[in-house]
Amino acid sequence: MLERLEFKNLGPSAAMELRFGERLNLLTGDNGLGKTFVLDAAWWALTRTWAENRMLQPDPNNPGKPEIGYHVYGVGGANKFCWCEFDYSAEPPEWRLPQRRRPPIPGLIVYARVDGGFSIWDPARNYWREDSAAPPTAARRPTAYHFNREQIWTGLWRTRKDEYEKNREAVICRGLIEDIVSWQLDPTEAEAAELFREVLAELSPDRQRPFKLGPLGELFGWPGKLPTMVTPFAEHPVLFEFVSAGVRRMLGLAYALVWAWVEHRRALRLTQNTATKAHRIVLLLDEIETHLHPQWQRRILPAILKAVKLMTGAAMPIQVIATTHAPLVLSSMETEFQAATDRLFNFEQKGVGRVEVETVQWAKFGDASGWLTSPAFDMDSGYSREAETAMKAADDLMAGYLSELKEGLKTSEQIHTELKRTLDGGDPYWPLWLPYYRQQQGGA
Repeated sequence: MLERLEFKNLGPSAAMELRFGERLNLLTGDNGLGKTFVLDAAWWALTRTWAENRMLQPDPNNPGKPEIGYHVYGVGGANKFCWCEFDYSAEPPEWRLPQRRRPPIPGLIVYARVDGGFSIWDPARNYWREDSAAPPTAARRPTAYHFNREQIWTGLWRTRKDEYEKNREAVICRGLIEDIVSWQLDPTEAEAAELFREVLAELSPDRQRPFKLGPLGELFGWPGKLPTMVTPFAEHPVLFEFVSAGVRRMLGLAYALVWAWVEHRRALRLTQNTATKAHRIVLLLDEIETHLHPQWQRRILPAILKAVKLMTGAAMPIQVIATTHAPLVLSSMETEFQAATDRLFNFEQKGVGRVEVETVQWAKFGDASGWLTSPAFDMDSGYSREAETAMKAADDLMAGYLSELKEGLKTSEQIHTELKRTLDGGDPYWPLWLPYYRQQQGGA
């Protein structure tokens, strides 16, 4: 697991430090302040690879020395905390790793990226060393598996040429479509099929009416069978190809989790190398609520934790580092959050080129509106901007702060007209405003 990340002269701030909890870590903050940046660095610290080759690049105009520091715990114990410098003299420039040795295995790592792609690192199948020069014996072992949003459905080959020529000997993953069909038809894959059913049901928007695998279907122009899904939204089973964006992303997540776990266990069985067994799963989740209805957002993160436990067994530790912009995701964790093992981080803009990461004391704020005005989101209210401005003008007028009122909202009549335009007739603000307004109108 990842215990600590530090940055100097890199990213959105001159210095940044995060000390992660061993179970759940939630990252909030405005766009562009470095949340995905932290996830990319976390993936690199855990796997020594860059997701989709997105290496973090320092600003060449920054006179300071760019550094990334990390502290990882694994099967072999703890890495000592170390700093990695960016080597401008290398060709191409790269982050210079520390001493050449095998670090402790941090676990099975799954990174669900916001673009719908996935990165997976498996200690039993991927090459794992601090230095970048792999010996000949590791030539057929990728450093990690990186899927774009289409490859998670259609399959992954060792090279793009292999994919173009459909060289089946070089296939790494057959993809969601082909694997789900195979798992359903092949009796020897029954366990994988059952795991997928369980995970899919847990990730459904309504656990009482879960998504289910339907009978295999066909599509004109497609050579072979296709998986279908039974949902509470449709009268008949729906081909996977035709599901919505939100359902598609959850299918991809369910498949990535099950494929990673099934293939990890298969590799252990075939190699008989227990030294590479994963004793923990680390999930990096970038805005996992993307495309999901609020009802689904409200249960997705607890559902992911339960799904992984169902898949791996209750004894398998899980570390989650997740970014979110959804108040409902935070409110859903109010009964799950554990102060001893979990952390809430908020990214705040403190000036040009200065972002601070605050470890927020966890508290229960209740519904989504409560979380919107919490330190995690720092909004004044959950109203529209126009309604909020009108209420602020009304508050100022009632308090006598005439000089601070917005142009066009200076009189009680102007403010009342705007409140009527922006607020519902039953809004709780009316009992605060109407007595004052009526008094201004002569008690009418």
